[in-house]
Amino acid sequence: MALNTASKAASVASPSPKEPRILELDGIRGVAVLAVVFYHYAVIGPGAEFHTWLYWGRAAFRLGWSGVDLFFVLSGFLIGGILLDARNSARYFQTFYARRGFRILPLYFLWLALYPLAVAAYSRWGIPALPESPQMYLRWSTYWVFLQTLTFAFPIPYRTVAYYWLGPTWSLAIEEQFYLVVAPLVRVLTARRLLYLLLGLLAVCPVLRVSAYFDWLHSHWYIPITLARADSFAAGILAAMAWKTPTSRAWLVARKKLLSWTLAVLFLGPLVFTKWYAAGDDLFAQAFKLEFLAIFFALMILTVLANNSGWLAWLMRNSVLREMGRLSYCIYIIHLSVLAGCCAFFLHDVPRFDTPASFGAVGFSFVLTYCLAWLSFKYFEGPMLRRSHTFKY
Repeated sequence: MALNTASKAASVASPSPKEPRILELDGIRGVAVLAVVFYHYAVIGPGAEFHTWLYWGRAAFRLGWSGVDLFFVLSGFLIGGILLDARNSARYFQTFYARRGFRILPLYFLWLALYPLAVAAYSRWGIPALPESPQMYLRWSTYWVFLQTLTFAFPIPYRTVAYYWLGPTWSLAIEEQFYLVVAPLVRVLTARRLLYLLLGLLAVCPVLRVSAYFDWLHSHWYIPITLARADSFAAGILAAMAWKTPTSRAWLVARKKLLSWTLAVLFLGPLVFTKWYAAGDDLFAQAFKLEFLAIFFALMILTVLANNSGWLAWLMRNSVLREMGRLSYCIYIIHLSVLAGCCAFFLHDVPRFDTPASFGAVGFSFVLTYCLAWLSFKYFEGPMLRRSHTFKY
């Protein structure tokens, strides 16, 4: 009897067996990073005449900024799933934070350290299109502790070196803040209380965003950037809980066609947003669109996993998308600055996408971004990632 009790206690204390790598999630990550990259390529810079092929080509990517929200949902799903599996591990915190640290911090800190060199390089070239932002060195210090979201009341001046070099890091700060909070919550809360908390975030976050939009709380400098984006992570964690629970997973797999049709109907939302409501910072986005997209992305992840023989899962297993997903971290960090550098060097202008020469500069910047990301992963990120996996739950 004592032996049986000890065996049951050991089975509860040990984490669940590690699931094999899900290739489709790499493809989803690739979709997210390509959406952001193409958004910046197509939308930043001078516009095009209405009813031209260029206008419609650019308009197709006007919702590409939501690729960041897809990253948030995917992080909630992956990180939430990892923590749910390992919540009873004796090495829960040290392993989680060590792995996240080795994956995120080396490239991030290297990129921050290169910022003064980037400013010096642009100053030496004498390219007036990318001026230095003198006050950025004070703000730059907050980036080292992931507090750049607190400076959004005083945004980085548009079309400066700081804008292109440091701009994408705001979402990394939110990711790190998410890591700090989610691990203790998953460890301490019961499954039921965690579920209530996540559902509560889905209800509260739009209210916080709307209040920040009208500045009812006189705190617009932090609410829309940190806590008010928590519903995207919450949607991802809810999807992870559904997929990790055997009964709900069986329910999802049994109704995979219903999931696919529901996703197809909800896809009308992004189509409508792209055409008429593409902005990510207006009242409609704060009250409804951001959360709709978060739920849509969470449903998309569950649909791909539940119907892994369907066309959407097949698409997400595409080798190009999976390669983009593998390199997505570096691509996301550097793509804007590489774009700005190529346009400054070849065009002596800010990024634009409306002339044959600008097409060439943008195309070259994409190839260069991929090559730099490949080298980074092979010789820098990859070794750090392998080092991170020496920490076991």
